[in-house]
Amino acid sequence: MQFILSEHFKKQLKPYARKYKHFKRDLAQFLEQFDKRQAVHLRKGVYKTRMRISDMTKGKSGAFRLIIHIVETDNVLLPITLYLKNERADISADEIDEHLTIVLAEVGMI
Repeated sequence: MQFILSEHFKKQLKPYARKYKHFKRDLAQFLEQFDKRQAVHLRKGVYKTRMRISDMTKGKSGAFRLIIHIVETDNVLLPITLYLKNERADISADEIDEHLTIVLAEVGMI
């Protein structure tokens, strides 16, 4: 699968990329190796997964949560949003929908 990073998602990455030296590299590797069987299915095409980065010693449980939309027909991964588990407990379905709408509009899928 190929992955597309929308401008909306890239804006969310900036503070983490400044703070963690290898964040972008780790994200790219994670997306290249993404397996939806290891993610939690939230609803049609939307998954939540844990992403560990090499600059953190907490492991997956305290690391990032990444919400991804999979477009099966085009074989495309669209990262929607991400957050640190220790900064935020969870994300609401409404917030996921907002991010998804913005990302799909940016990449021309709406």
